Amino acid sequence: MPVRRIEHIGLMVANLETSISFYEEVVGLQLIKRMGHPNPDLKLAFLGVEESKETILELIEG
Repeated sequence: MPVRRIEHIGLMVANLETSISFYEEVVGLQLIKRMGHPNPDLKLAFLGVEESKETILELIEG
């Protein structure tokens, strides 16, 4: 069965702040929200395009 839709992509990153800056400044995405995680070692950030506010990219540090 072919893939018909991708909800969003999750990437593990070494530095959340540096990665957010890159995806905002270079790629043009916008930070939608930050979230904690039940595992306190993880930090999450969700980015997307301004027009829709839907998450395209989830960055995960930890």
